[in-house]
Amino acid sequence: MELKIPISYGQLCVFDPSFDALYNAWADEHVAQGFSWRPSSVSFAVDDDCALAVVKVAVADGPPQLDAAESAIRTPFVAAATGTVEIGSILSGFEVTLPPGPYALYFLTPRGETQPFQLIFVPADEVTPAVLKEGRNAKIQSHYLMDASPA
Repeated sequence: MELKIPISYGQLCVFDPSFDALYNAWADEHVAQGFSWRPSSVSFAVDDDCALAVVKVAVADGPPQLDAAESAIRTPFVAAATGTVEIGSILSGFEVTLPPGPYALYFLTPRGETQPFQLIFVPADEVTPAVLKEGRNAKIQSHYLMDASPA
């Protein structure tokens, strides 16, 4: 499925919509790595001048090919028992339904403006967070900060 999401505050967010505090705060370490994460809520950095993001959302059996991406990030994500996940930014979002359970969530940033961003959910029990491919908003780190505070 493809979503057209108005972007605010330079971030694309994926979260459990039943949370009281949906969005994540960003520490300097989060900005450096390109994402802010806590269980069932992750925000990915996008360029500040990105006003509207076309986002392709998919569930896949295995990791995506990274060749066409400018940058790629992998984080753990758990879809709650309802399977409802919201994808959006601060001002608006869309609810999608996934099979409940744990995932490796891949965020691929497009190279150029002709490709959509991609959010790919791959069922996985244990996921090590990583910047798999560096880009403007994602830098490989020796350690990833995985304890964001609610915004």
